[in-house]
Amino acid sequence: ENAFNGSSIEHITIPPTVTHICENSFHGCNNLHKFEFTSDSRLEIIGKDSFSYSSIESITIPTHVKLIDEGAFSFCPNLKRVEFASDSELQIISKSAFSNTLIEEISIPKQIKQISNYAFSSCNKLHKVEILCDSKLEFIDSNAFSGTGIEKISIPSSLTFIGINAFLNCRFLKTIKIPKDSNLKEIHF
Repeated sequence: ENAFNGSSIEHITIPPTVTHICENSFHGCNNLHKFEFTSDSRLEIIGKDSFSYSSIESITIPTHVKLIDEGAFSFCPNLKRVEFASDSELQIISKSAFSNTLIEEISIPKQIKQISNYAFSSCNKLHKVEILCDSKLEFIDSNAFSGTGIEKISIPSSLTFIGINAFLNCRFLKTIKIPKDSNLKEIHF
């Protein structure tokens, strides 16, 4: 925990031996613009607030990451691009993981089962969210996309739950596509 919190690091490449980036590890690193993982990364967990309030501009999440924990990338004022490995094993994007960033578009990996409360809230530049039709996504929790610039969204058939205010104040949201074979059971708008 807090390994490099508030330090002046500008660039770092994480070796393949690291499996867990712990809580607050790079929190508040105002000079950290470039953060990379090796192609053979074995990282599985990006911990709570691990990069929050840092200056990273883009991040590619390695294949074996299964959890992006609470607030991991929240309040990163320069974060515009988040990409996932094509064979991503990510299952959970936790509470406020990417909230208050400048992300413009996101493609949700098909293994994800849950997008938690406030995960992308107040990302007012976020206009495109791609969720594949063969997605395993089951839950979009409360306020997950509130205050974003999303224009349209396609709900995968696997989705069973949309939480309270999940799309609150999405002023540009015009189209929601729900498939005929949908498993959606609860909508809490």
